[in-house]
Amino acid sequence: LDLSKAENYFRLGIKFSNEPDAHYGLGSVLLHRLYSDGSVENSKSFGDFNSVLKEVLHHLEAAAFGGHPFAMFNLGMAHLYGYGTSVNVELAGEWFERSGLPEGLAARAMHFRSVNKVEDAKIWDKRAGALGFGKPWRQAARMQTGLGGA
Repeated sequence: LDLSKAENYFRLGIKFSNEPDAHYGLGSVLLHRLYSDGSVENSKSFGDFNSVLKEVLHHLEAAAFGGHPFAMFNLGMAHLYGYGTSVNVELAGEWFERSGLPEGLAARAMHFRSVNKVEDAKIWDKRAGALGFGKPWRQAARMQTGLGGA
């Protein structure tokens, strides 16, 4: 896996076509590099770390506005926990919902439950379940693709 080569190709894809997959790929490479090369542990300041997160967030936003569902889900996570941005639980919930992913719909249900909107949470839980959230086949598929076991 040559991350530098991948980064160059993603940047070309962005330059010539503003391709959402290229934005998502570049954000993923930058984030992977941040953790895999020890940058998190070795950064001189939180600012060093946070500047990379802001660039990752920029590419996730570009991908999400281009219709990329995984970028939408990951933006939800960023806004939920304040990665590279301020915490905004309502915006996180909106990104989870927009993703259309079963995991995003389940996260939207959790958001509604956290603000005591139990009936709304039930609706989103039902939608997530209809798409396979929590089902053994979904968990197996996610494990086989390296995307976790949710």
